[in-house]
Amino acid sequence: MLTSLELMQVTGVSRATLNNYIAQGLIPRPVVQKPTAQNHTRARQIGYFPQTAVSRIQHIQQLKKSGKSMAEIAQKLQAEHLGSSASEGLESALTGRSPADTAGRDTLLGLLEQRYEVIRNLLKKRLPVLTDIAVLVADLQSSTRIRAELPPEEYFELINQIWAAMEPIFRRYYGTHGKHVGDGMVYYFFPQPDCNYIFHALLCSHEIKAAMRKISKEWQLRKNWLNELYLNTGLNAGQEWLGVFHVETKVEFTVLGDTLHHAAQLADYARNGTVWATKNLLGKLSTEERQRISYGIRRKNQEGQEILVHTSYSRIAELLDLSVPKHDRLRNIAMLPVTEIIDIS
Repeated sequence: MLTSLELMQVTGVSRATLNNYIAQGLIPRPVVQKPTAQNHTRARQIGYFPQTAVSRIQHIQQLKKSGKSMAEIAQKLQAEHLGSSASEGLESALTGRSPADTAGRDTLLGLLEQRYEVIRNLLKKRLPVLTDIAVLVADLQSSTRIRAELPPEEYFELINQIWAAMEPIFRRYYGTHGKHVGDGMVYYFFPQPDCNYIFHALLCSHEIKAAMRKISKEWQLRKNWLNELYLNTGLNAGQEWLGVFHVETKVEFTVLGDTLHHAAQLADYARNGTVWATKNLLGKLSTEERQRISYGIRRKNQEGQEILVHTSYSRIAELLDLSVPKHDRLRNIAMLPVTEIIDIS
């Protein structure tokens, strides 16, 4: 096992680069434990990386030298990981044996991202399965009005452009597309052996928000209009039953339970491209991960000015007037503690 300092010395990467690789799930997160005598440190706990982290970083460095982008490297490493671990999961599934450990289940969940016929057959046998999950729901704000203002061909072009821009981001953070009605999108994030799936969901929401700003500016210039295009996002985490709906030509993943419904209602509550998450989701992060997130509730002071109360939560019932008829749809999450995700460092 290697400390972060030893790993940086062996590979020549900086602290910032190492942290970036960890955040993107390119190398496993360190195991925190008491330092050994040879480390000569007063710290009560220290993070250790496996020896394989050295070869992984060297592999990343080789791929970078060959001209590949970080997105391409992430996709390649994910494919290599799935390829090396799929045989065990496939053998267990085909023979009808249930994997006895968590790694076996994670292998099968990782395979959900593939759409081959053999995977469809496996899913028919293996699901539903009870799993920890993070859910991201993103809805296009004022989609009805935008649809009315644009010619049909341009509206479809816009929606396809949004999907094309967002799909690589979801794929980079191991998001699995789920069933959704309308113009929005649902993605599920499952536990991974080498990264925090909940933090990945948050990073993903941060990136799609930035991507949507670029698309909005492009269409403002193109149409010479003042409309702002927003994806309003809701995030939640929980433990739910994952299953599939089998259609003739595809398999659609769906989750039973409140985790998805609450995320969808948070997306419905969000406005102007904001990202809202439940207190439950943030509570599942480590202290270090939570410190990287800027979040809070916007309040009005005595002068009527809006201020951000950092690292705070609020129940939906305290954020808007639920007696207004148009807010009836949010009544069942009235007591849900939530917060707005402002930024991620």
